[in-house]
Amino acid sequence: MESNSSERDILLSIYSDVYKDVHGIRPRGAAFPSNLSDEEIQAKLDELDKQLQEELEYDHLDDMDGDFDSGMASAGFGTDEDYGDYGDDW
Repeated sequence: MESNSSERDILLSIYSDVYKDVHGIRPRGAAFPSNLSDEEIQAKLDELDKQLQEELEYDHLDDMDGDFDSGMASAGFGTDEDYGDYGDDW
């Protein structure tokens, strides 16, 4: 069932936004689904959403390397050596 043009414009706008989130650029040419039905656009949007969720999950896992000091440095907390304290051996 086709929706009215303003609803379709909103659907295409959402598709364009999610496509950009996944691929880093707006869809053009064959990547822009303006010739598809609303149901087909929604199916493509669902695929993009799945890709985005997988990417976000992978990015989250990628940040964790398991090393406490590098994790703290990534969080903005340096080690004692970063602040000039090298221990009693110096």
